[in-house]
Amino acid sequence: MAATATAAKLSANLAVNIFSSTADMTTLTDITFPDVTAGSNLWLDMSDFEHIMFIVVCKLLTDDLEEVRILSNSGSTGGGTDYEVKLSTDPLTDQDAVGDYFVIEATAEQMNGNRYCTVQVEGGNASDDFTVIAIRGQARFPRSGLTASYNA
Repeated sequence: MAATATAAKLSANLAVNIFSSTADMTTLTDITFPDVTAGSNLWLDMSDFEHIMFIVVCKLLTDDLEEVRILSNSGSTGGGTDYEVKLSTDPLTDQDAVGDYFVIEATAEQMNGNRYCTVQVEGGNASDDFTVIAIRGQARFPRSGLTASYNA
């Protein structure tokens, strides 16, 4: 049977954000994502979602991906006290070439009561460059526009 035209779009149930790094992330760096409403880069709001997944994709890598961790915080800019939700436990030495990626995920329940979260990434060399994709899932209130159709 064919799907009906009224089926909910995946983009109404997931919020996808993308961050493209600048070089010189040789220390753990908080990744903040563009927020059009606020006009600045912020941590991600988990108040309407049950799960989050971060995918760190290597664009230029001259060394290994050193560390990846998820943090939560009460402030949208990370101004409160950071709570470490999850630290990468998989070996990161395998991510050593362009196109390699690492996935880390957590649930809202693991956020220690905090509303906002981010991922921290550390590369092994100043010229290492990454793209970070954040996917927030299981929206409590699915609606059109959770994922933008374009970014320019």
